Amino acid sequence: MIQTRPMRMSPLSILLTCSTLGLAGMLAAIWLAMQIPLLQAEFQIDPSGNRLMIHTSELDHEPLRSLGTGTQHIPAVPALLIEDMDALPDYAARRDFLDGQQFLINSMQQGSLQLTLDDGQTLSLPVLQRAFTDLPFMFWFQMISGYLGLIIGSAVWAFSRQKQAALPLAIMGLGLAMAAWSAGIYSTRGLAMDANWFRLLGSINHLGAILYACMMSALLWRYPLPMRGDKWIGMTALFTASMIWGADTLALGSTPNITFFIPFFIVFLSSILLAVRQWRASACDPVARAALGWLLLSVFFGTVLFSGLSMLPMMLTGHALLGSQGLLMGALALVHLGLALGIIRYRLFDIGQWWFAVWSWLVGGMLVIALDFLLLSLWVWPQTLALPVTMLIAGLIYFPLRQWLWQRLMRHPEPEHELFYTQLAAMCSQPDKNLQIETDWSSLLASMFSPMEIIPQAHAYALPQLLNNGSHLQVPALIDESSLLLGYPAKGKRLFTQVDVRMAEHYITMGRNMLSQIREKQAATRLERQRIMNDLHDELGGKLLELSYQSSESPVQSLARSAIQDMRDLVHSSHEENLVLDHVLSDLRGMIASQTELADIMLKWGSAIADDTNIAGWQALHLRRIIKEAVTNVIRHAQATEIVISIALEDGLLLLSIADNGGGLYQTQSKGSGLMSMRQRAEKLAGEIRWENQPEGGCKVSLQCPLS
Repeated sequence: MIQTRPMRMSPLSILLTCSTLGLAGMLAAIWLAMQIPLLQAEFQIDPSGNRLMIHTSELDHEPLRSLGTGTQHIPAVPALLIEDMDALPDYAARRDFLDGQQFLINSMQQGSLQLTLDDGQTLSLPVLQRAFTDLPFMFWFQMISGYLGLIIGSAVWAFSRQKQAALPLAIMGLGLAMAAWSAGIYSTRGLAMDANWFRLLGSINHLGAILYACMMSALLWRYPLPMRGDKWIGMTALFTASMIWGADTLALGSTPNITFFIPFFIVFLSSILLAVRQWRASACDPVARAALGWLLLSVFFGTVLFSGLSMLPMMLTGHALLGSQGLLMGALALVHLGLALGIIRYRLFDIGQWWFAVWSWLVGGMLVIALDFLLLSLWVWPQTLALPVTMLIAGLIYFPLRQWLWQRLMRHPEPEHELFYTQLAAMCSQPDKNLQIETDWSSLLASMFSPMEIIPQAHAYALPQLLNNGSHLQVPALIDESSLLLGYPAKGKRLFTQVDVRMAEHYITMGRNMLSQIREKQAATRLERQRIMNDLHDELGGKLLELSYQSSESPVQSLARSAIQDMRDLVHSSHEENLVLDHVLSDLRGMIASQTELADIMLKWGSAIADDTNIAGWQALHLRRIIKEAVTNVIRHAQATEIVISIALEDGLLLLSIADNGGGLYQTQSKGSGLMSMRQRAEKLAGEIRWENQPEGGCKVSLQCPLS
């Protein structure tokens, strides 16, 4: 069982160690490739595929008969130029091929190689030491392909080493490096290389290939949704790879098809079946489905190209469909490059925004070293000048390009904090309206993150937290014991990150502090207002009551009692608790009845208000003042004999009507301070008031306002 135990080394230290070991492996491969002897000639196979041709400065594609020394020769067969022993039909043919390779190497150790042309002419080619600049393009292509696979796999494992899928991916990168580096040496050898080294490198190539295939199955067993028995799948994959490799190395069958190629394709088929299983299992998990889709696109694009264009044709015909199987090593490197892009875009394996920064740093360092090495190797540059030129090239080309890629790949819209602060301040300016605050808080979060969904939750959370691998963000409410679940930010274009968590924490803290400070200030204001009202009630109220009792004149008593009532209205409006609307209207009816009786006007009062209907104190104050002002206007100006007042409640709206049978009042005449006061009070009630003349005569005042 492969265990991902906690490591003492930091992720960056692990990545540096793996990159250093990878560079050491590449240097070893370069050194070994430079030990292969070089002939100043180009060997080719004729178009018919039956003859070996030679091309030099003196010979133009002449057919060869044999190669060797002055006394010993071997036939010049086209099989001598095959890139890989996988092109041979069986193990007996491999042994014969390796014997031929060793004969040619032994012959070249004498300093030259004798060749016999088809016409019997002989010539001797001198053997040269292979230089660094003699290494062909395909050698470097395979070196880089293997190194990319190794470093990308190591980086994913280092920065996400607690994830079960990370280690199989790292071993896949190691397998790619083993296969690519070994093939890069023997496939670009020229005519011949030491048979023992050829045999060892071929074995390493097969070990890397089967390790890659088995670990791909282990990866798809574990990612994105672990299947049953996932704890043992890593060990099972390693055991399977070792058994297949051992059977191939020991040649336990008659042909590599039996010991290697058929088992390889069985493992590859199992990966396809596991991919189908994962796809079906992730049907209800959009995050897992998105990650799996990109993973499968990356993995199968490269492996299908390599298997379909190289290994399968090699098994069936002995030839790859492309001229060089080294090109298909790049297809396997595309797997890891695709995973790197998926990490940047979709956070595969839950790796965050550090990915591009770490890679740009690593590639930048490698580029500086490579440029310095090339300038010293390919051109005659003084050592003191090579490094400054390297830094100049890196500074003018690489680093600006890296910054441009960073802005393109990692760019996110900058948060409009000024707008968010304004919304937060406006929201907290009314701390008593809890429902409105929570509604505005949801709107603010929508502006900040543009989620595809906002779902109210009954559970309370102390701090924001990421859920479902970043697809959702749980944000506490500002006031009540609940929370909001935000899903898929930026309309589903990205996932939530720790940056979003910190941003939500910042606004929660700021909003709660604003509410706390405003509430403390309002509480102090209310206490002071209550003290003033209590003093007013106790001192002035007592004196007005004494005045009403001592006065024998009815108008004076009425005025004193009216002043007492106004004072009580003011006191009640300062209270936080609600008042019973029916009680408020009863007191008001008694006061108005006294006024209309003195004015010799008949009062008709109709109220359809339930006994348990409440009204805020400040609302009651404005309602009383509107009714009193309307009645006063009728008494003073309308010359009416009857007033009809009706009050009802319908769908949360308070409906008030005050009608008289007097001379009427037109809107154009409604510019007095009393009428203006009524309009202002209606606005404070968030209602609408209007005056209209009745067809039968008189004026009607109508008020409609919400009742909280």
